[in-house]
Amino acid sequence: MARIVLVGAGHCHVEVLRQAERLQSAGHVVTLITPEETHIYSGMAPGLISGSWLPDEASLPVGQLARACGVDLVLDYAVKRDVPQRTIITAQGRAVPYDVLSFNIGSETVVSPTVRKRDQPDRPMWGVKPVQNLANLRSAILAHKEGPVRVAVIGGGFGGVEVAANVAALLRSASSPAGEIVLYAHTLVRDLPPGSFRRGYVLRLLRELGVQVVLGERVMPEEVPGDVVVIATGITPPSVLKEMELPVVDDGALPVDRFLRVTGQENIFAVGDCAAFQPESLRRVGVYAVRQQKTLLHNLEVQADTQSSKKLLPFVATGSFLQGMNLGPRRGLLFRGPFALTGPAAWYVKWMIDRRFLEKYRVSLLHK
Repeated sequence: MARIVLVGAGHCHVEVLRQAERLQSAGHVVTLITPEETHIYSGMAPGLISGSWLPDEASLPVGQLARACGVDLVLDYAVKRDVPQRTIITAQGRAVPYDVLSFNIGSETVVSPTVRKRDQPDRPMWGVKPVQNLANLRSAILAHKEGPVRVAVIGGGFGGVEVAANVAALLRSASSPAGEIVLYAHTLVRDLPPGSFRRGYVLRLLRELGVQVVLGERVMPEEVPGDVVVIATGITPPSVLKEMELPVVDDGALPVDRFLRVTGQENIFAVGDCAAFQPESLRRVGVYAVRQQKTLLHNLEVQADTQSSKKLLPFVATGSFLQGMNLGPRRGLLFRGPFALTGPAAWYVKWMIDRRFLEKYRVSLLHK
């Protein structure tokens, strides 16, 4: 019997929960450490701002799923690893023993120490990660009572553009206070081909929504005018990984081999945004975490069973993938290679894909 501990409830670990019986039937015990009963799905998080859906509609019921699948649930933050005792220590001081360990704890927004010091209650600064921040951002804007609310979004990547578009939609709704929004970006959606109609579509749509787009300038979050400031200038693995006494690369991610094992550790795995895939660098997008599900589950099973004749399965990051942007209610962009879809059709297709992902886990609850 092996004790398999999952730290975090990201895209990969929810699949391990759903199929926990595979591990339990071999006599293994599975434990999940996560601070929240629910996990907001990142693909739908921007829609929380505009009110396209409620938090429950965009969340994975990880607590319910864990209990229904017979997984031990520890509702707390993992804060460090006791190497000699082979335990994970939580914020409340609980020691969770493991034989096989896996990290899937996502990412957080890159925020400088200067910004952290100047974040005041009367002028909150929000990072786009963790995604729970986007649900709280809507509440912060709606709570503004002293004149028109001014919202500044810093960063012109996918996250910044999606946030700006959905904030604009919120400000145009009847339930929202009057306000204005400014998007500061050195380059707008640089992952789109320069000069492509896709980039032009995004810029045109932002302006139609009333977003003031300021391009070509690098600004400091603490210096821009605004009642609410949203920082979308990049993401980084959570700083708590540095407390785990494991190797990390320059940005703090756990380096993993092609079997998703942390460098130098046969029994410790890492997936998703908190991992740095060593054979080749991978973008921090949810599609890779979803593609790693099968590999992680298989390799946890093999590593837990010391008598197994099965071999570890390598993760092969090949092939292009569909990328999408939620640009407010009934507005979107989907593309893959030369293919592109815009407008309500793109929004609807993305919504269907995201909904199908969530429904797979909700349906699993009905059969437990």
